Amino acid sequence: MKKLLAMVLALMMVFALASAAIAETVELDFWTVFTGEDGVNMDQLVANFNTANPGIKVNHMKMDAADLYTKAPLAVTTGEGVPDVAIIHAERIAQFVKDGALLPFTDVLANGDFAAEQYLSAGWDLGEIDGTRYSLPLDVHSWVCYVNLDLLATYDLETPVLADSILTWDEVKAVSEKAAADQLTGLCLTWNRPYLLSMYYQLGGKLTEDGVTATVNNDAFIKVLDDLKAMHDAGLTSVDGDDPFGGLFVAGMAVFCPEGIWMNNGLKEAPFNYTMAVFPQYDANNVKFWASSHQFVEFKKETTPEKQAAIATFLAYVRDNSMLWAEAGQTVASLKLLEDPAYQDMRQAFLSSYGSNMQVSNYINYGLLVDILDPMGWENTFGRMTSAEYVTALQQKVDEKIAAK
Repeated sequence: MKKLLAMVLALMMVFALASAAIAETVELDFWTVFTGEDGVNMDQLVANFNTANPGIKVNHMKMDAADLYTKAPLAVTTGEGVPDVAIIHAERIAQFVKDGALLPFTDVLANGDFAAEQYLSAGWDLGEIDGTRYSLPLDVHSWVCYVNLDLLATYDLETPVLADSILTWDEVKAVSEKAAADQLTGLCLTWNRPYLLSMYYQLGGKLTEDGVTATVNNDAFIKVLDDLKAMHDAGLTSVDGDDPFGGLFVAGMAVFCPEGIWMNNGLKEAPFNYTMAVFPQYDANNVKFWASSHQFVEFKKETTPEKQAAIATFLAYVRDNSMLWAEAGQTVASLKLLEDPAYQDMRQAFLSSYGSNMQVSNYINYGLLVDILDPMGWENTFGRMTSAEYVTALQQKVDEKIAAK
């Protein structure tokens, strides 16, 4: 009887200790917008963290950016299902702060070693508003141009287009004309937003003059649309219905493919030589291209000191171990890793010298503007509306959205 009692007590002790261990584990719900090729790397980074930190469990949930930007504020309003930490684009921070949807990072900073000297300034500087820090950067990602070097060798110009490392639109058109003669695509039309905005910035275009009203119905935006339509109509670009990245470029049927650096994962098994270059420019002496930054934030919710400490541990780990994120093609925000020889060998490493050329918008209504611009796609380029109709519709819809706020 005594032996049975001792065994029961021992089992009770084991269960009690196990329950205590489980209770001590801090769980963090982590929402991100990484539904593309780079999401695989973030999954692995989170898994590595969970293994290295048995007292913390991070649950990584990926969703489309539009879904996250709808679900997170709604969760804040209802007080239910708010993530503990999330990734958003830097352009959204100002509006979320104005709406009272974000928590300052005060407690996170107090629980870890986070300083400007550890981060790429182009990412770090975006997280502070009116003297309060609301985010920490994961990366600074940009719009680039993937180039099939094997095809380029066949159709290159007398003066090689990459001799100065900068592609111009005149060079792209000249090479594309030669490729088109062999029924190949010169230029892929992919995501319209960074494409159009990069070209608009190159022409001196601004998204706003007063910080509130959008300024997109103008000659500069019309020129961008006209130029792209002219290339399309000349048979130099992909056409409506094409799969420009996977069906053309990855298949070795296109020379130039503007895309995000985050798409590099999809090219690692490509059966041809390729490089990553600066997005084509109107003027090689005035380089500008769209960029953004993935930033860690906390949406407003009830929290605990234990969760704040766990978030700090997680963010410090990601910063110090984000070489895996760099392998997805990203320009990581950690200065220590940017200086690592392993990073310097990566295709995107050249972007570190173009920090001042990257155009990251801080326009407070950026989210409203691009939520309208994105679904408009290539309607002008594919001939379903004129350039004037495109910018008029864009301006009108954005004005209506701003007025309704």
